[in-house]
Amino acid sequence: IKEGYLAEREVKFYEFSVSEVFQRVLTASPICHLIPKIYYSAVNESSVTLVMEDLRDYNYEPVIVRDGSDLQQTVAIVRSAAVVHAAGVLYRIENGSFPDLQSVDKKFYDEILKTNLKYLASRYAGKPIANVFSQLIELTNEMYIYTARYPLFDTIIHGDLWAGQSLFSSNRESVCLIDWQFCAVGNPVIDLQGQFFMSTDPVVLDTNLEEILKQYWSSFNDVLSRENVASPCTFQEFSECVDKLWICGFFYLAVSIHDFIDGGNISDKRLDGYVEFLSKRRILESFLESLP
Repeated sequence: IKEGYLAEREVKFYEFSVSEVFQRVLTASPICHLIPKIYYSAVNESSVTLVMEDLRDYNYEPVIVRDGSDLQQTVAIVRSAAVVHAAGVLYRIENGSFPDLQSVDKKFYDEILKTNLKYLASRYAGKPIANVFSQLIELTNEMYIYTARYPLFDTIIHGDLWAGQSLFSSNRESVCLIDWQFCAVGNPVIDLQGQFFMSTDPVVLDTNLEEILKQYWSSFNDVLSRENVASPCTFQEFSECVDKLWICGFFYLAVSIHDFIDGGNISDKRLDGYVEFLSKRRILESFLESLP
């Protein structure tokens, strides 16, 4: 936590959350309890203190499905993320810059990522994709910098978006986003890729991608429209960026795989489904072919 500045980053996010523009967005949003209400936040060399509302009082609870989040759950998560992303855009317009959110150094993940790539290569030994996993072990730095090739627009992102960082309302239609230790300023597509490859059922992702993106886009633009602000990109540009950054989703899958397996949060069926999704679209092979 100390090495990654995770505590400082979460406190910074909650400082942003009480800004005038963010509170205005929260008040106008139809999504109740988008993030926990914060009463006090502080960090020092030895501890972090966060005092916030208990969402259990409103019957919010985590919902982690081993075979993957269904369409309703995925849409609820990305719609909540879209509101935060839009609030970040508005904050920058009104304040001239973003809050001081130091990005996570991706090398923070390096040992875990390489270990997990070796695991994937072993798990799928004898299949063509196993060789691809092996090649990626020495190319982790290229994975880290790949996102910068395809900029969309910058905003405040969660940085670790998946069902385990979400609390669902009792009807599963609203989501409260929690655990902002990895929040940063960056491309909002990063958050969607995290959700897709750390939570969403790969069958849902494959068959309902356009609907999910349209739901995100609607939620994002609803916030901007209420403020009479134009979107920083078109839906087509947004969709194309998602298609170009599947490698970012794979990064999230690869870096989290052992934690998910050990925690019982992912089934063999879902992991195999992600690998099939990657293979069918030649995502990893295309990444390797793009390197100089």
